[in-house]
Amino acid sequence: MSLHPAPVAPALSKEPEDTLDTLIETSADCQVNILPPPPILNAEEERRVWQKIDKRLIPISTLLYLVSYLDRGSIGNAKLQGLATQLDLTGDRYNIALTMFYLFYCVCTIPSNLLLKKFRPSKWIPGLALAWGIVA
Repeated sequence: MSLHPAPVAPALSKEPEDTLDTLIETSADCQVNILPPPPILNAEEERRVWQKIDKRLIPISTLLYLVSYLDRGSIGNAKLQGLATQLDLTGDRYNIALTMFYLFYCVCTIPSNLLLKKFRPSKWIPGLALAWGIVA
C-alpha cells in the first residue's frame, strides 16, 4: 500500500473559456529562471574580468567614435569641395542646413540607442547599414 495518494486529474468544465483562464493563471504563477546565478569573484578575478572587458570594448568604441566624428565632419569637407555653390547655399542657408543635419542626427541617436536595447546589436547594426545603403 502506497503512502502517497494517487494524483487526481482536475475535472474539466464544459466551458472552454474557464479552462483557458485556469491555464493562463497557472502559467503566470510559474517562474522559470533561465540564467544561472552570477559567480562569486574575489578582487583579483574581478579586476581581470574588467580588464578583459576593457580590452575588448575600448578599441571598438574608439573606432566607432572616430568613424562617427569623421561622418559628422565630412559636411565641412563637402562645403570646401563646392557643396554650397552646387546647392546654392548662400549666407545663412548653409548654416540652417547644417543645423538641421545635426538636429536630425541628435534626435535620431536617442531612439536608435533605445531600439538597440530591444534588438540585438548583431541584427540592429547591419539593419541600419542596410537601410542607409538603400537610402543613400
